[in-house]
Amino acid sequence: RAKYAQFVAQEIAMDGRIPPATRDAVLAIIEEGKRRAKVIDVENGLTLRLREMGGLIRAAGDLAIYNGDKYIERKHIEYAVRIAKPVEEQISERYGTYEAGVARDITTAQKKAVYNYWNESDVDGYQ
Repeated sequence: RAKYAQFVAQEIAMDGRIPPATRDAVLAIIEEGKRRAKVIDVENGLTLRLREMGGLIRAAGDLAIYNGDKYIERKHIEYAVRIAKPVEEQISERYGTYEAGVARDITTAQKKAVYNYWNESDVDGYQ
């Protein structure tokens, strides 16, 4: 936990623009690290996906600045968790699967195109 708190402080210092975090905000980040680790089947651990956690800290810092707050607080972390999700997770929530997302977001012309990977067969493209 101490190393996680140190990581939070380093991310804030390296960014240079976001405000410092309160103790409660650091605890919220640690809780989120535990939750993410639990999803990956590490019962009593913290996630080491530090790039994602750094993005969460920066998003919370941006929210604090936007709200005019002097510190990153728990409420900023909780809101950032809801909005700062990896692209894969956003696609999964919105469409269910990546393939469903692609199928929904492409045009009819793209679906009929010979060289696109989502077509069942590209044999026609080589004739």
